[in-house]
Amino acid sequence: MNGIFSAVVVERRQHTACVGQTITLPCRPHVEKDVDWNYWATATSSHYRVYSNGLIYRRFNESISRGRFAVVKSVGGDYNLVISNVSTSDAGRYTCVEDMGSGAEHVAELNVTGKLYLLNFVMYTVGQKKTRQFSFCISSWIFRPTPPSPI
Repeated sequence: MNGIFSAVVVERRQHTACVGQTITLPCRPHVEKDVDWNYWATATSSHYRVYSNGLIYRRFNESISRGRFAVVKSVGGDYNLVISNVSTSDAGRYTCVEDMGSGAEHVAELNVTGKLYLLNFVMYTVGQKKTRQFSFCISSWIFRPTPPSPI
């Protein structure tokens, strides 16, 4: 987007991810043109250009994302930002700006909380073994010991 026009925010969404999770931040531009993804880090108040002209910025990739960020372009024209192995430093505001178009801005606020845990269950039925995996996020532990029972 050039500096003459101000961006029009067409969509604003809140997203929450657990540390270790993979999250997709959606962007569906109004025109079928490339987009720019930008990131304002909550922890450092720093601004980074993540993606432009079809590429993840090398400096961003080497210093911040370390290969965890990708933009997935769908057949329908979406330019979704996928962040793998989310860390607390990924929290912040992400904007998808329509390039060469209206300058419309899609804003995604990412909050990062807790830690992702995977739990595997093995269930046995007659002649069958089934394995299921559950994932859950723990943002804080509350430990309340119960007093011992009187004997």
